[in-house]
Amino acid sequence: MNISRVARTWQRVSRFGSGLRNDKCGAVAVYVVIGLSVMIAAVGIGLDAGRAYVVKSRLSSALDAAALAGGLTMFDATRDQDITKYFRANFPDGFMGATISGPTITVDEGSETVLLRASANVSTSVMPVLGFNEITVVAE
Repeated sequence: MNISRVARTWQRVSRFGSGLRNDKCGAVAVYVVIGLSVMIAAVGIGLDAGRAYVVKSRLSSALDAAALAGGLTMFDATRDQDITKYFRANFPDGFMGATISGPTITVDEGSETVLLRASANVSTSVMPVLGFNEITVVAE
């Protein structure tokens, strides 16, 4: 008696499982949800990476302008202040929500070269879902 009850229960579970395997209703919805999730994640990562690229490009341009200004005033006492002033004029504080560190100024007066380096932390808008709260870009 106990064995027949187990057998009947197994038959019901087996029929239910085969019914689920053969039922195709709603299968497209699962694929659509998975596809949309992947697509939204890809668009979000592209958006955040694009913002980081714009900040890096602007950072590079600001460093170039500041280095040229430093080259003009290579042997003046106000050289570092001029470099910082030109950098800040071309890369304003809070540009696209970026937090700037730098510029770091390295001058070799013997070879008359100015090397500038700066970095910016760009906050992300979609990537925190994946655990990335900011992207750091560096220009030199």
